[in-house]
Order: sequence, then structure tokens, then C-alpha cells
Amino acid sequence: HGGWPAKPAPARAPLDPPSGASRYRCCMQIDQSEIEVNLSEGDLRSIQMIQLALVLGVFLFMGVVVVLTRTPTAVPTPTDPQLFKILSGVNALLLLQGYPVAFFLFGLLTKPEKLEPLPAEPQEAVGKALGVLRSAVIVRAALLEGPALFGLVVIFLAHGQGALEPNGWIWANALAPLLFLAATGVTFLTRKRLVELVEDRLSKVPA
Repeated sequence: HGGWPAKPAPARAPLDPPSGASRYRCCMQIDQSEIEVNLSEGDLRSIQMIQLALVLGVFLFMGVVVVLTRTPTAVPTPTDPQLFKILSGVNALLLLQGYPVAFFLFGLLTKPEKLEPLPAEPQEAVGKALGVLRSAVIVRAALLEGPALFGLVVIFLAHGQGALEPNGWIWANALAPLLFLAATGVTFLTRKRLVELVEDRLSKVPA
């Protein structure tokens, strides 16, 4: 009623896009369909071949040890088994500590924070996740393989020293390679498992 007309509000300047918005994903999620599309057979095979190569090495060495233990030893007097009690104890310690450490490190190396900053392109994001998982698989498999090979070496040495036959308990060291084969079977990455693992890690990357 006769007052001055209200001044129009000043136009707000457009907000600058966040740094790296064109390259890095902030709050978006990558679903299984995107992962499936961007997960090639070569990516899957490379991880599977790492696991299979380590299993094959243990399996072949175990076969050699079994064959050799069927061959009579030329040692006239069996060696004192005290050494093999110590070695067997060391192997048991490696088993008890190696497995928890292996799985702990796998979780640590594949923490979602390891994927930061997450690329915006699904193909790049999946590729980065696969690289992290591949390294973690190698570390975990190597730590699980150690006790397996050590146990076989103990059996091999005991046979060579003539201590295996009179001390059958030394065969308990064979539990290590058997556990390794079982653990590899449980953790072997099929395509479905790998897709689910990648999705789980990507979905937990902080915004």
C-alpha cells in the first residue's frame, strides 16, 4: 500500500562441481549387473590360476612324498625322533597362527578404504577392486601354503632319516597340506563368488 516495491533476490552463483567429479564416484552404487558386464573371463581366470597353481604345487609335492615314503630307507639306525617332535611342534604353531593371520590380512588388504578414491566409471571401479582382490588372494594363499609345504618337508626328512616308520605320529604333519587343499576349495573364487565379493567391497566404500 504505497510502499517501495520489494527488490528481487540476487541470483545465486552456481556451485562449483566437486574436484574430480568427472573421474571419481561419490555416493553411487555399482550393482551386480554392472559388475557382471565389466568382469571379463580373463580377469576371473587370472585369479583362479593363482589359486590353482599353488594347489597344484602342494598336490604334486605331496604325491612325491607319498611315493618316496613307500621306498625303503637305507638308514641302518633310525634317527632320534626328538628333532621331528620339535619340527612337528613348529608346524602346528604355523597352522594355528598362519590361518588366522592369512584371513585377517585378506580382510585388511580388501578394506573398502583401499578402493578410495573410487572411479566413477564402473569398468574402472571394478578393475580397481579386482586388482586389490588379486593381491589379497596371493597373500592369503601364500600364508596358507607355508604350513602345507613345511609339513610335507617334515615327513620327507623323517623318512630319509629312518624315523618315519617307527614314529607314525609324524604323519600328523600331513594334516597341513590336507587343510590347505580344503581351505582352497572353500575360498576358491567362482564367478558368482567374485561378483559378490566385488559388490560387497564397492558398496562399502565411504562416500
